[in-house]
This record gives sequence, structure tokens and C-alpha cells, in this order.
Amino acid sequence: MSLNDPDYSLLYYRAIKMDPDAAKVIHPPTLHSAPVPSSVAPPISPNSSQPHPPRRPLVCFGCGVT
Repeated sequence: MSLNDPDYSLLYYRAIKMDPDAAKVIHPPTLHSAPVPSSVAPPISPNSSQPHPPRRPLVCFGCGVT
């Protein structure tokens, strides 16, 4: 069993389910964060100079009163 094995996480999980003490002697798998897709636009800062369109007043869905 190698830490670089793609199935290591699954094997680790199975081992600690069979014997919880295995977690004391087997290294847990490393967690890798998911890469951020490049198609996602960066967030716009709240101090941007772009004007916001006027918002409509809030209306009650039940009675229609603003």
C-alpha cells in the first residue's frame, strides 16, 4: 500500500472500519482541494464603480402589499 496509490483513500477507510486502531499506525490520506475552474469569474468587490440598477420594492407574495 502506497500513499501515492489512487485507491489509498479507499483502502485506508476499509482498514479503519475493520479495526479502528489501524488509524493509530496507518497514515491518513492527504486531502487535496479541488482546483478552481478557470471559467468562474472573480468576485466583484463591493466598492466597484459600476452603478447598480434600481431595485423594485419588496412585495408580499400573500397579499401583494409593499
